Amino acid sequence: MTGEEILKNDELKGLTKDGKIIDLEVNARRVPWNARPAVQASFRDITPRKQLERELALWLWEQETLSAIDRQLVSTVELQTVLNTICFQAKTLTRADWTGVMMVDLPLNLVRWRAAKGNRLPLQDEPFRPGDVLLSVIQKNEPTVLHGFGTNPDLPAEEFPPFEDEEIVSIARFPLNVEGRIRGQLVVGYREHHEFSAREIRLLSSLAEKSSIALTNAELYENLVERERELEMLSGARVNAQEEERRRIAREIHDSLGQMLTAIKFNVEILEDAANLQGEEDRRRVDDIKGLLDNAMSEAREISHNLMPSVLIDFGLVPALKLLCDQFSKRNDLAVNVHAQGVGGRLDSGIEVGLYRIAQEALNNVAKHAAAREVNVQLIGDSASLRLVIEDDGRGFRAERFNRRIGKERGMGLVSMRERAASFSGTFTLDSSPGRGTEIIVEVPLTIPHADGQDPNSAR
Repeated sequence: MTGEEILKNDELKGLTKDGKIIDLEVNARRVPWNARPAVQASFRDITPRKQLERELALWLWEQETLSAIDRQLVSTVELQTVLNTICFQAKTLTRADWTGVMMVDLPLNLVRWRAAKGNRLPLQDEPFRPGDVLLSVIQKNEPTVLHGFGTNPDLPAEEFPPFEDEEIVSIARFPLNVEGRIRGQLVVGYREHHEFSAREIRLLSSLAEKSSIALTNAELYENLVERERELEMLSGARVNAQEEERRRIAREIHDSLGQMLTAIKFNVEILEDAANLQGEEDRRRVDDIKGLLDNAMSEAREISHNLMPSVLIDFGLVPALKLLCDQFSKRNDLAVNVHAQGVGGRLDSGIEVGLYRIAQEALNNVAKHAAAREVNVQLIGDSASLRLVIEDDGRGFRAERFNRRIGKERGMGLVSMRERAASFSGTFTLDSSPGRGTEIIVEVPLTIPHADGQDPNSAR
C-alpha cells in the first residue's frame, strides 16, 4: 500500500567508493512517483555507533571471561592444575598457536617448562640453565614481545627451547610474580608473524596478574602439603623408633630382669633349705620375700608383654587382639566382643603393631573415661583394605572438642592413635557424642596379596 513501510531501521553492510566496508541503517517506504509506484529509501552511516557497540560487547565478553578465569583459578590449589588452566585460558583469549608456562628460579639460575597447550611435540620439562639472551628477557619485569625466532640473529633459537622445534615465530611473554619476585613466565606464541594488539597485551597482562595470585596460593598449598608429608614421615619414624625401643626394653626385661628375679628366688629357696628355719617369724619373712619375688616376676612379665606382646610377634594381629580383649575384659569386669573377618595370614609387621597399639590405647580410654558396660571390637579385611572398629556404649563426649584440644594432656591418646594411623597411610575417624558412646574407625589400605602367598605390604 502507498505509504507502507518496507524497511524500518534495518542494518546492512555497505561498500564505499574507496573499497571500505561500513555499517548502514536503512529505512524505506512505498510512495507514488510520476503516477507510478516507487520506493523511497534513506541510508545512514552508523559505523561509529556499531563500532562502539562491538567494543562494548567485546569488553563485556572480556570481563565475563576474566571473571570465569578467576573462578577457575581459585577453584583449585593444585599447582599443576593451575598451570594447565593458565595455558588453556591464554590460548582461549588470543587463539594463539602455542601457550606455555615457564617456572623460574633466578637464585639457582634454573628454568623449567611446566605446562603447554598447542604443542606438537611432548613437553621437555627438565630444568635447564638459560643463556644470556633468555636470562635478560626473563629478568625484564614487564610484558615483552619478540619476533623472528629462527631468522633474527639477536634471538638464537638454541637459547629458546622449544620454539625452534615448535616453529614459533612470534611470542609475547608476561612475568608471573610471587611475593614481588619473578617466579615464572606466561608465554604466548604464533607460528606465523603476529602483531600483538593492545587489547591482547591488556588481556594477557590481566591473566598474568590473576595467575600470579593463583600461583602464590598453589605454591603455598604445595609447600603445606610437602610439610605435612614430611611431618607424616617424621611421625612414622618416631612411631617406629618407639616400637623398636619398646621391643628392646621388653627383651631386656624378659631376658635380663626376669632371669635375675628367677635366680634370686632360686637362691632364696636354697638358703631356705640350708638354714632349716624353725621360727614362725623367719619362715613368714622368707615366704614374704618369695611372694614379693613372684609378684615382681609377674609384673615384669606383664610389663614385657604390654611393651611388645610375644603373641603379636609369633602369631599375628587377630590372636593378639583376642588375647588383649580377653585380658581387658577380666581386668575391668567388662563385656568385650571380638569379631574378625577376612583377615587370613600375617600382615605387614608395621600395620600389625600399629593397629594393636590403637586398640590398646582405645581400650585404655574406655577403662579410664567411658564408664561403659560393653565394648565391640571388629577387624574386617578384604584384598584392598583393612578396617578396625572399636565402639563402646559409654558416656561419650563432644568429638569436636578433640580437634580444638590437640596438644593438651586429655587428648594425647587420641592424637597418638591418629598419628599411628597416618604412619601407614590409614585414616582415623572418631565419632562420639554425650550419652551415645564412642566409635573409633581406622581404615588401612592394603595391596593385593601376591600369588605366591607373600604377605601384603602397604606400610613401607
